[in-house]
Amino acid sequence: DSSQKITGVQFNRGNPKGDGDVSGALDWSKNIYGAAAIGSYDITGGQFNPQLWLAYMSDNAFLYALDAAYSTTIFDGINWSIEGAYLGNSVDNKLKDRLGVANGNFFALRGTVEVNG
Repeated sequence: DSSQKITGVQFNRGNPKGDGDVSGALDWSKNIYGAAAIGSYDITGGQFNPQLWLAYMSDNAFLYALDAAYSTTIFDGINWSIEGAYLGNSVDNKLKDRLGVANGNFFALRGTVEVNG
């Protein structure tokens, strides 16, 4: 059994005045676009759950994240899971020059074993 979902969003000028609880480094007069693809699949007796998230803000940055998790029962009452995540951004060159910032990346890996008595 599997399920898949794809969605997209677009926001016009998220905060053109730049007031409120937002970063003053970004140009909030620009549009924000987003998309996500989320799945859930039964693979080799376990559950595989991938997610892909994308966001783009014109003249600011492109943000992306990939998360994948797999869990299964390896013996009676023993469950095993592993999850990996990658997040990154690509900052617009004008913003890089003006603020002295760079692109960023983040990786994470987590595994668990649960024993049910």
